[in-house]
Amino acid sequence: MEANNTAPANPLAIQKPEDCSSVTSGDEEILMGGESPKTEIKIPDLDPSKQTARRKGPQATPRELRLIKTSHKYLKQLEESNVALEELKLKLAEKVEEAKGKELYISQLEHKVDSYANEICDLRSRLNRVGHESDSWHERFLMTDASYHELKRAIRNLATDF
Repeated sequence: MEANNTAPANPLAIQKPEDCSSVTSGDEEILMGGESPKTEIKIPDLDPSKQTARRKGPQATPRELRLIKTSHKYLKQLEESNVALEELKLKLAEKVEEAKGKELYISQLEHKVDSYANEICDLRSRLNRVGHESDSWHERFLMTDASYHELKRAIRNLATDF
């Protein structure tokens, strides 16, 4: 089947053979057999120098325009939420660093509390030891005082006997 040699205005246009009698191959029998003539699609050359940025084709429908508008709106909201998310991530990182600092401070305070608790325990044991020593000294004092009073009485008794 031979195509029309003239280039159409639209390179993607579908071309039909103009005359069925001009076909001289085995296709003639098919065409004469009652079948419809075959159409041929001509694919344009993709020459980069001939490419343009202009859109060729039908205008967008109102529904498509609404969809485009809402998709742009949603993309803008997505970008804004991504910015807000990044800000929240930064704030969270700051809070984490602040929490780590506070955690370190708390561990230092716990260490100080433990050392103070050890000092208090040492002071209590010293107080108990001093208390026991003072109790023993007090007992010694009481025994010495009692002995002194007995000795004093004995000396008076001896002095009165003479």
